[in-house]
Amino acid sequence: MMEQTSIAEKKETFETALTKIAAQDRRRHRTAQILTVVMVIVAAAWLIFSASKVEHSAKQLEGLDRQIEKDGKVLKALTPLLENFGWSSEKLSTVAGDDKARLDPNAIDRVLRSVEADDQLSKLRLSAHPPRAWDTEVLYYRKDIDSPKVASALEDFGFRFKEEAPLVADVPCNDIVFGANSSPEDARVVAYVLIRAGIDIKGIHRSNLASKSNAIQVIANRIVADRAPLSPNQVLALDRFDPDPTY
Repeated sequence: MMEQTSIAEKKETFETALTKIAAQDRRRHRTAQILTVVMVIVAAAWLIFSASKVEHSAKQLEGLDRQIEKDGKVLKALTPLLENFGWSSEKLSTVAGDDKARLDPNAIDRVLRSVEADDQLSKLRLSAHPPRAWDTEVLYYRKDIDSPKVASALEDFGFRFKEEAPLVADVPCNDIVFGANSSPEDARVVAYVLIRAGIDIKGIHRSNLASKSNAIQVIANRIVADRAPLSPNQVLALDRFDPDPTY
């Protein structure tokens, strides 16, 4: 019963947040409606995964299985939107995989952050003075995004995108480090683009390297690996950027 209550609260939180997003940008109203339904479905899937911890009757589980199967098309309807945002095929499989066992409950939060990041980018594009980076290169050290889509999104704001071989093999990119000639505003734009592409950004730092003064690096940082991913609103609210000791 406690698990069911937790799921109900989680669904209510997502539905409320998505409704606010839709109110802020009417052009994505239909998308928000789809996401609301998807959040409910994936939350139901999460309840199935919790069955190993909480006793449920076979009838309850069978009913949930039927519900997820019935609404499978709605889950897959989300795929084109996330593909357009730059999600990798691997990340997409955590949201709309054919196999329920592949669905990742953490993907619910990732989808919500992705939509919120798109909302922030839309506001920046429509602002009186859209941010524009000059001679700033974004160095990305791991390939777990749809690079052309991310590169295109960054180029819209004046950045140059370049992929580099990963320096840390067992940790995904999770931190943004910006050089002396880049601004926190530049770093925020990069963060929004990557969060929208399904990347869990957990920190934003300054670089002390003179050789990277005109670069924004997207790195795999073990120091922040255990932190919760930043939401777009948390990125916007950041007012302190500590120096990174390595990059």
